[in-house]
Amino acid sequence: MENPEVSMGRPTRESIKNWVKYSICGVVALLCLIILVIMAVLMSQKNSKDDHDDSTDRSPDKSSPGDREPSSGDHESRPDDRGATTVPDDRGATTVPDDDTLDSDKPLRNQSKDWKTAKSLYQFTATNIDGDLINLNKYKGRPLIILNASSKANQLGTDMDHYEELKELYDKLKGSKNELKILAFLCNQFDDSDKKDETNVDFKEFITTDKKLEADLFTKVEVTGEGAQPLWKWLYEQYCTDIDVTDCKEINHDFTIFVVDKMGHYLGRFEYTKDLSSIERLIKST
Repeated sequence: MENPEVSMGRPTRESIKNWVKYSICGVVALLCLIILVIMAVLMSQKNSKDDHDDSTDRSPDKSSPGDREPSSGDHESRPDDRGATTVPDDRGATTVPDDDTLDSDKPLRNQSKDWKTAKSLYQFTATNIDGDLINLNKYKGRPLIILNASSKANQLGTDMDHYEELKELYDKLKGSKNELKILAFLCNQFDDSDKKDETNVDFKEFITTDKKLEADLFTKVEVTGEGAQPLWKWLYEQYCTDIDVTDCKEINHDFTIFVVDKMGHYLGRFEYTKDLSSIERLIKST
């Protein structure tokens, strides 16, 4: 007969298998518990961070001006040479135009009716020699010489010499900060009746080929009277406002020149009988 004490103290093969199985299950359960605890801690930290961010967004900024990022309201606004206001931002200086500057760039809805309300030349449009409607704000930042001209204006005599003067002035200022643009409008409103049949092609050939003047050319207009092109009405009005109204002379011939500054504002009027060298001084003075 087998000794009971020996039989009870010796582990059987079956008991060893059960012990191993239960031990493995216990280890797996413990690992699962550890993983759950880690996940719970991570979720708790994430929720805590989100709550902190929401609280920060809702709370006022109590840091000192030197500790926080500057906003547009933190900077002192400064007027620039155009009358606008410059305010530095995160990307550098930003120009914030004043109301008048904004208005002076806003195109007129109906320039035939509203030309008197314009604050700058940039609010007008004009049809070029090729029939395209041009927004004159394309000339922003450049002084302008605007004139009415004709290829058949020989009777004026001296005006033919002025094309050479204009060419010399244009070449002299080219590449400088005062580089100008010349806007030449075909006009057959004055003098000889044989000018009435002048075409855009005639005018373009006369200016670019015969006179070799670098100018932007515009189609035929009237420059005075009820039928005047709105831009020319405005230029004449600016001229009359600039001087004593009793000395306000009508436009009555070709080669009447108006000078406009880099902001699209009227500077002066010149006649074909005058020395054009004063135009350079006027442009450089602004």
